Amino acid sequence: RSYSVTGVQTCALPILKMLAYIDENLDDESLSAEKLCDKLAISKSSLYNKTKSVLGTTPHGLINQQRLSKAASLMLTTQLTVSEIIDQTGFASRTHFYDLFGKAYGCSPSEYRNKTNGG
Repeated sequence: RSYSVTGVQTCALPILKMLAYIDENLDDESLSAEKLCDKLAISKSSLYNKTKSVLGTTPHGLINQQRLSKAASLMLTTQLTVSEIIDQTGFASRTHFYDLFGKAYGCSPSEYRNKTNGG
């Protein structure tokens, strides 16, 4: 293992940078593995291998997980419409958003909001 001076594993630093970059750019529909590679100055295969080994998912899967997590949070903390939430979380397709949300949470976004807010 390699460690930095502060005791943080050096392999974790690119992951932390990647997570921060994703969070800052969630609303960008064009956010992709290629953009992450450019930002982190690593190859696509390195990005894939690091993401898969450290986080257990692909870069694309990670972006979608972060977007869904943000969408779920907005459902509970705001009165934004589902369409507004889709825009703010960078999903290019309403259908794709509903499909992923249903798989992740087992219900539609509106059902999630009502169920979780005691509705």
